[in-house]
Amino acid sequence: MARKEFCRLQLLSKSARLLCGLPGKEFGQAKLLCCRLQLLSGRAKLLWKRAAPLTNQGKIDRNLLFNQLNSLRHIAFLLCCLACPLPVCAAESPLVLDPQALAVVYSGQEKMHFSVSWSGGIKIGDLHLSLSKAPANGGQVLIARVTDYGLFKAVYPVDDTFVTQLRGPLKLPVRYAVQQIERRKTVQRLTLYDQQQFKIIYKKQNKLPESYQLDGPAYNEFSAFFITRALRLNQEQQQAVPVFVDKKRHLVPVKIFRKEAKDTLFGRLNTVKVQPKMAFRGLYDKNGDTVFWLTDDICRVPVEIQAKLLIGSLVAELVEYSNPACVLYRTKQEK
Repeated sequence: MARKEFCRLQLLSKSARLLCGLPGKEFGQAKLLCCRLQLLSGRAKLLWKRAAPLTNQGKIDRNLLFNQLNSLRHIAFLLCCLACPLPVCAAESPLVLDPQALAVVYSGQEKMHFSVSWSGGIKIGDLHLSLSKAPANGGQVLIARVTDYGLFKAVYPVDDTFVTQLRGPLKLPVRYAVQQIERRKTVQRLTLYDQQQFKIIYKKQNKLPESYQLDGPAYNEFSAFFITRALRLNQEQQQAVPVFVDKKRHLVPVKIFRKEAKDTLFGRLNTVKVQPKMAFRGLYDKNGDTVFWLTDDICRVPVEIQAKLLIGSLVAELVEYSNPACVLYRTKQEK
């Protein structure tokens, strides 16, 4: 019985450890209580190690040891309840997807080419996005490539490639490889996702790997962009996409604006303006929210993307599109 009570106490301690990683001052009390809980767990472990051999020899009453551990477990349980009020620890709302949009976006045949300009004026580069099937594991491969253009090559040469492997019904990433060539310097990063255990391994260059324990599944920036296109877009119901960026897991609320008529690669169309409220900079030191416009149909084609920078903004306009699963547009190239 004593061993069982000790195991229960350990389980409580493990359940509460996630609280120690909660961000913000509002969780200060929870962190303090969590630390107390861990101290209790350590005390119980020490008690068990010292007492277990003696109980086997009959020198300590097993019932007494049981009562000691049981008391510690009840204290730990109270601490856990105080540290974990319902509004904080309530389960995240699952993403609500649009099945038709999901089928088109993740058909495994989509290719997009964006012309990137600074503040909507001078062209500085190109962004290519493609999503293809990965027959080897039944998943999909999302490739993003950013390249420089024109005079920008001499000022700040860029050739960045981001490869994300996706799996499962929610199209979560399992592997994310980055190769950035900027100012003729090559930087490589690798992120591995265990979406069942909520663990992430991150490695940069030849440095030792870093491990992160999350409190739920997570997308990266590119896979989050794609899954946002497949959400059920509703102004009345705001959803939040979990994203692992800058060594933390963020819940990114997605704000849906009213429909707007916009000139696009396909002509003048009704679009839906979408704004993920990002509290991190991420790639290319974004310094504000990213806004993009999707066609108001099952294809959810992103016709324009805007991202604020420290100085000015990046504007990416769709100039080439291909997706046989999208019967409305399929293939289109700017003349």
